[in-house]
Amino acid sequence: MCSTSQKRALVSKAHRRSRVGRQDVYTRSDLRHLRQAVASTGPDTALEILIAVAHDVKVGAPISEIVEADDDQLGHAIAGAILRQQAFIARGAMVAAMTPSSKFRAYESIGDRAYFHLAKALELRPDDPLSLGVLASFAVEENREGKAASEALVCRSPQVPASSYCDVLQAWSAKWGGSQDEMWQCLKRLWRDDDPRSWAMLARAHFEEWLDRTYLRPAGNYATVSGAQSASMSLNEASDRALATVEDAGKPGLMRFVHGWLGRVYWDRRNLKRAKRHLMKTRSHMDPTIWIYGTIFMNADQRFRLAKLQCGIF
Repeated sequence: MCSTSQKRALVSKAHRRSRVGRQDVYTRSDLRHLRQAVASTGPDTALEILIAVAHDVKVGAPISEIVEADDDQLGHAIAGAILRQQAFIARGAMVAAMTPSSKFRAYESIGDRAYFHLAKALELRPDDPLSLGVLASFAVEENREGKAASEALVCRSPQVPASSYCDVLQAWSAKWGGSQDEMWQCLKRLWRDDDPRSWAMLARAHFEEWLDRTYLRPAGNYATVSGAQSASMSLNEASDRALATVEDAGKPGLMRFVHGWLGRVYWDRRNLKRAKRHLMKTRSHMDPTIWIYGTIFMNADQRFRLAKLQCGIF
């Protein structure tokens, strides 16, 4: 088993090295600890670890050593998750209409490799929540039929990571070929009052709405008022529930992700008092899938540091 301190050290090591330069491969010891960490924790924490690793290892670096045999389900799941994140790194965080074709080609090339490993992982274990969630995260590039299929994937297991729910949610937004109304309808379909993943999705929906109305389509014609008015819960209610929730010591990744998105949304709104309460709960863990987005030219780590500084977290 991999202890909590070892998991934390693995993520910290990845973040630290990603700031000074990515590496080509992980050592055999790193790979052994990586497998142990993923196998001994919940899907949310496992994905948190693998995202950090993906930002550490150079895009295009060989990861074949992770898969020990053709029937190594865990190895295929790990490889698929790392490659999926590297595909998104290659594409960048820009919306579809602003992404150069060269970046899409790189994205598709790496994405095809990710698909191979994820399909193999699900062939060996059809209900694997990590692989289901990572596969569903490709929904942003799909047409409406594909988006619906990805949404169905996250419903196949009760343990699919919250990050994957948020990826499916944003896939329905206007910036990825859907509409803001469709995004809020997706939230309604997946909503569960007592599920922290729903609170993260609500925060993400508010962020997408703010991004759309403030930067992507500031002069757009909106047929309806914000879908937030039809949501089952207000943002402050979700915030209060999250702050009152005691995190599972063995699966800290879920609530860190929830607090990360709530902290990001309140920081964007300049509600620094509430943002600080959530960012403190992340224990300084920076999730690049949350902090990569922004209109000021800075990377995810710089944006997270700025948010903490403005909130008085030193």
